Amino acid sequence: MKGIWKFFSTPPRWEEYKDFYQLTIFRYLAMWFSIVPLIAGLLSGLPDPLPINVAGNIYHVQLELPFNWKILWLSSLIFLISFGLYLYKCPPFIKKYNQFSDYLAYCHDKRWMAWLIKDLFESKVDFKKFRDRMLEKGYAEKAPNTFQKIDQNPIVLEKQTVVYLEVDGELYISGFPTKGSPEEADEAERGVFWEIFGRYSSSGYGYRILIRVLLLFSALLFTTVLIQNVYVGLTYLAPSLINAISALEGYIGNCP
Repeated sequence: MKGIWKFFSTPPRWEEYKDFYQLTIFRYLAMWFSIVPLIAGLLSGLPDPLPINVAGNIYHVQLELPFNWKILWLSSLIFLISFGLYLYKCPPFIKKYNQFSDYLAYCHDKRWMAWLIKDLFESKVDFKKFRDRMLEKGYAEKAPNTFQKIDQNPIVLEKQTVVYLEVDGELYISGFPTKGSPEEADEAERGVFWEIFGRYSSSGYGYRILIRVLLLFSALLFTTVLIQNVYVGLTYLAPSLINAISALEGYIGNCP
């Protein structure tokens, strides 16, 4: 029970779901969602078994699928629901910047980090934890008493763009690029990026659990169909395999 509880209480983070849904093999589930009912509809309109005339000889072909297409369709449906939920609830930040190199590829000015913090504040994630980490790492400080809050937008100054962090009625400020050498500013930009990433990545806890549950049900149904396919395949192959083994045994028995 403890292992099951841990499995469901520690769902993958958003970036892990992003990597999962990008796997090509899972796109076939979405394809089956539309193709399987079409195939079943076509087969239902034909006689079963289907008579086929080949050079004057009539052969009867069974049209029955080697698996329950309804189970496969339901598996595809549940998978699509989970994917739709991911698209709807996964933070846009994670979709756009899955790693720091993605962020650098956009060639943002270092001042852009202030606007990302503003977006984080408005997203209602665990901003208090973000504030604590920013203070611990020296990326933010308590605002002086003379600091006047105008609105939530960052304040553009000559050498910095300053954003304020308001938590529990207290104001804190953070400026970008940070003060110091260019190397220190680069390191601060990387550090703040990962703090923002971490808060988005761990958000939507309930939705991430729901997606895991949906994927589990989809996988169980898909496994059922896979077992059906394997069983039918072995059923068809078994007589041939038995004959081949018998022939091999006979050959070995006749060897001098």
